[in-house]
Parts: sequence; structure tokens; C-alpha cells
Amino acid sequence: MQFKKITKKLLCKLKMLGYNILTFNNKMSSDHIIWFPEYVDDVSTFISNLDRLGVFQFDEPNILLIDHVIEHFEEYELSGEVLTTTELSLHSSGGDF
Repeated sequence: MQFKKITKKLLCKLKMLGYNILTFNNKMSSDHIIWFPEYVDDVSTFISNLDRLGVFQFDEPNILLIDHVIEHFEEYELSGEVLTTTELSLHSSGGDF
């Protein structure tokens, strides 16, 4: 496993590998943001389940929808690093992912 700077290129690669969300289990005010790529069958159901469990009661969980970020964010708006797996490194064709 390794950390890679979050970029739209990296997000496209994660999407191609089947991931559809990034989660962050710490405060966004943290100096070092680490995102974890995940796949959920149904994003709406996933978020509804978090709400039902009371996750939103005190803090909003930090969830990025990969498709939404690719379509609506600029590179300068992205911050943090993504914990990547060997799988991503093996599928990389070079360059910064």
C-alpha cells in the first residue's frame, strides 16, 4: 500500500477499477487528509444507512462520490492523499497516479 496525491487522473483510474466513493474518517480540518477508496452497491442506500445509524447526528462523514468529483471539481479543489493498493500500482502505466 502507498499514498498518492488525489488527482482527477487517479480518481478515473479508481473508477475504472470499480471504486465509486472515497471515505475519510477524521476531521477535514486535519493537516493530513487520507482518503480510502471503496465500492458500495448503492450509494443512496449506503448514505441512508449511515443516517439511520446516527452517523450524521454529530458530524457529517466525509464521503466523496468519485463520479461527482471527476465531473464537478477542479484539480486545485482536491486535497489529501489516497491510500492505494498494489492492485492500482500494477494497473498503472506509469506517470503520477
